[in-house]
Amino acid sequence: RGEITNISANAIALSEDAQNLTKAMRGDNKTIGCWGEAKLENILNLSGLKKNIDYSREEDLGEGEDGKGRRADVIVKIPNDGHLIIDSKMSLKAYLDYTESKTREEELENIEKLIDSTKKHIKGLSNKHYHHSSKVKSPDFVFMFLPIEQIYNLLLENDKNLHDFAANMQIILVAPSSLLAALKTVSMVWRETHLTKNSEEIARQAGLMYDKFCNFMSDLEDV
Repeated sequence: RGEITNISANAIALSEDAQNLTKAMRGDNKTIGCWGEAKLENILNLSGLKKNIDYSREEDLGEGEDGKGRRADVIVKIPNDGHLIIDSKMSLKAYLDYTESKTREEELENIEKLIDSTKKHIKGLSNKHYHHSSKVKSPDFVFMFLPIEQIYNLLLENDKNLHDFAANMQIILVAPSSLLAALKTVSMVWRETHLTKNSEEIARQAGLMYDKFCNFMSDLEDV
């Protein structure tokens, strides 16, 4: 009886914690944003990139065309002084409403809300024109990171043209798996770049040593 009582009490506590977390994630956009950014940074670390060396967080990119300040979630450095800009966006409330749908009609209605909310995020991100900033040398696109893989898959299953819609606004949609693959590629390119630079430096110093040795032999012959 005592063990069953403890299990029941723990289950109630877990249920209350889950409900409180759900309420926080539903009602507090800042909490949602911080969680998405934390997941983004975990992926950056998993890819092998180092903070403040290979990427920076919350960097000020100056005022946009609307006169408002622009601050990118993450700027990843790439070879030849280039940059990739990543911004985390998520329509969690619409997704939670979808998961709690009781009928197919409710599901479809909430999926439409999720798609509409995501398109608003895409338009808002596009209007910031991060790549126009003089502080970065970026391609004409920005990665929009969706922290939950299931949301990404649900969106594409129900709107086949969403990728094209985003691409036309110079936005590339990425989920955790696809972003990790892209960042791993960047990490490997950096590794090859460093190896090439090291090889060039070794060859340069070896050449200097050879020249010094030749000069020494010449001086020795004179002696």
